[in-house]
Amino acid sequence: MKGKRISLADIANELGVSKTTVSFVLNGHAETKKISKKTQERVEALVAKYNYRPNAVARNLRLGSTKVIGLIVPDISNPYYAKIARMLEDQASDKGYHVIFGSSSESIERERSILAKFRQQSVDGILLASADVNSPHIEELAGSGLPVVLFDRIASSSEVKLSSIGVDNKSAMRQVTKRLLANGSKRIAMVCNHIGQLATDSRVEGYQEAMNDANIQMESNWLQEVNESAGKSMDTIMAELLNAKQPVDAVVFSNSLLAQDGLKSIHQNHAEQIANLQLGCFDKLDLFDYVTPKVVYAEQPNEAIVRSAFETLLAQLPGQAKQQKEPAACTKVLHEVKVAV
Repeated sequence: MKGKRISLADIANELGVSKTTVSFVLNGHAETKKISKKTQERVEALVAKYNYRPNAVARNLRLGSTKVIGLIVPDISNPYYAKIARMLEDQASDKGYHVIFGSSSESIERERSILAKFRQQSVDGILLASADVNSPHIEELAGSGLPVVLFDRIASSSEVKLSSIGVDNKSAMRQVTKRLLANGSKRIAMVCNHIGQLATDSRVEGYQEAMNDANIQMESNWLQEVNESAGKSMDTIMAELLNAKQPVDAVVFSNSLLAQDGLKSIHQNHAEQIANLQLGCFDKLDLFDYVTPKVVYAEQPNEAIVRSAFETLLAQLPGQAKQQKEPAACTKVLHEVKVAV
């Protein structure tokens, strides 16, 4: 058999036994199936001789499961999503699953393409941080028969019958803004990107609510969107906010990567204003513990989010769903953030 990939049938034929017998020995069921010690030893010796390895993919397909789940996020290089991916890998591995990844780059077309490829690879289920949770293809997913759980970005429509795991973006940004107000700031601007995306819009609403609750009239340029193609770079925005006759005394950022860029711009171009400036941010980066000005941030409970998302998906997967007395319910879980500085 030199040069040929050894199969279960080859092992069985050479030994003069059935493929079922070989399978029972390899899967540890020899004693319960009353297979003799001599036959067990013969199977084990030939398997060792040929260094035979069962085809796990073929086996799992026969069982109706590939033990693979897909994770789709906007950008796997984003520190937040990178942490989520690593946590998911660990939790999935503990249950015997592998994880494959895809980055949508905030593109619906690319997201649809990745979804199609994952389905071609027969993944058991998908965890999805969608580029647009209100896109028609999300509703299509709900009726596709493929287990899908939305996380981080949650569909606003009650018509979308998919489980969702995340945090209350609006409440989180409201809490951050209120903390800045309590610390004495009044002229608070917000810098974001992807306005029109549900998560961003919810954070903007939280900021605006906190300012309205404090009876502060916001100026027209306090809400800024980074858009390089429109000439709105972080440096341009920081200059507009901090070089004005009446500069802002605080800036909140809709995500941690924007806060990182904002800090860089402030230190390079506006160092003289650091002592009189507060910063706020949705989500946390480790560097926030070591920089000035200090950053008030809403820290997401990443481990709890991943655990909830994976367990919710797991309940819908082949083999797992059969153990449930009833089909897994469509759930929505919003975890609490921790506001800190």
